[in-house]
Amino acid sequence: MSPVIRLFTALFALALLVVGALPTVALAGEATPAGGTP
Repeated sequence: MSPVIRLFTALFALALLVVGALPTVALAGEATPAGGTP
């Protein structure tokens, strides 16, 4: 495996992790009362 392909794969996996984690963080933020809003 060439270093370029390995780097691209790592970046792609990291992007998938970020995109997958965003909805989870948003749902957790909405479920948690923030700023006194129920």
